[in-house]
Amino acid sequence: MVVRINPEFSKFVITTILLVVLFGITTTIALLINRIKDKRYSTNFEQCTAEKGSVIRESTPRTCISSDGKIFSEKLEGKSRSKDISPKPSETPAKAKTDCIVSGCNSEICQSFSKEPSYSICLYKPEYECYKKTKCEKQSNGNCGWTVTDELITCLNQEPTP
Repeated sequence: MVVRINPEFSKFVITTILLVVLFGITTTIALLINRIKDKRYSTNFEQCTAEKGSVIRESTPRTCISSDGKIFSEKLEGKSRSKDISPKPSETPAKAKTDCIVSGCNSEICQSFSKEPSYSICLYKPEYECYKKTKCEKQSNGNCGWTVTDELITCLNQEPTP
């Protein structure tokens, strides 16, 4: 038994399939364009914290990672510390003497105020308490670091209490 397909019917089926595919593609493109247009991107820490889908990290300073992957830091001493804005030393008279800040989840990192904040995982180690007994300041080599004192050395050499 031989089945004959009407050529007109074949053209109709192929045309219908092509139209459905074309309609699907144009609808998808239109939805994507509208989604991109409607998306409001964060430009600072405050907007980032209000944005749905953003992640706030409890560090010093606190940081916010927006849904589009940009990182913003909380204002410190009235100056913005966002990823795209670096404060100038002349704008931060209180930090001009040391130019150093404490960062990290457990305040265990000493770094330059003018650099992007460093981040650390929030695992606590007993020695982090020792750094609260010393200063984060510019060292003789010009870099920020913890000032080594007898009290710091003694603290770091102590056996951790369980």
